[in-house]
Amino acid sequence: MGGRARPGTLHPGEGALAFCAEGPRDTGDGLGAVRVFVLALVFLVPLLIGQLGDLFFSLPGIASNLDRDFRGLLRSLEENGTLPVTADEVLSRIGQDLLGHVEALARQLLTGLTGFASSAFNLGVLLFGAVFVAIYLLVDARRVEAAYPKVAPQRSITGTPGSCGGPWTSRSRGTW
Repeated sequence: MGGRARPGTLHPGEGALAFCAEGPRDTGDGLGAVRVFVLALVFLVPLLIGQLGDLFFSLPGIASNLDRDFRGLLRSLEENGTLPVTADEVLSRIGQDLLGHVEALARQLLTGLTGFASSAFNLGVLLFGAVFVAIYLLVDARRVEAAYPKVAPQRSITGTPGSCGGPWTSRSRGTW
């Protein structure tokens, strides 16, 4: 059955395509940017995952082609006498430099990951604490209201506007 569905139904993705064709509409709830961001994630994340998967599976072939071509270039430079050292020495130096760069990159990645994990844990603890306190205040609101005057007694304001020593002096109003 190739054709369209009933006029009142949409196929998967038709709503997004209609959104792209019509452009964003302001619904008045302030979530237009969030909707565009979510829509971009829905379309871009699967594409990026597919592209990264293809790159991951083609990396061994790319690396072997680069290795073969680079070794051929070094051999031709060595045969012409352009290369002052042997091709094997150049390859060993490149391997050592590459290993050093990979180690530095791994160190930076581990540092970043530990920082991210620490920040995520801290955020989780803070969110748990905020939710815990909010739930406690909602559950025991009457007891908190009853205990508040004992913990923080009401302060009386001393002095009148313009008198010396009170909070309403001309100095506190910013005039001299």
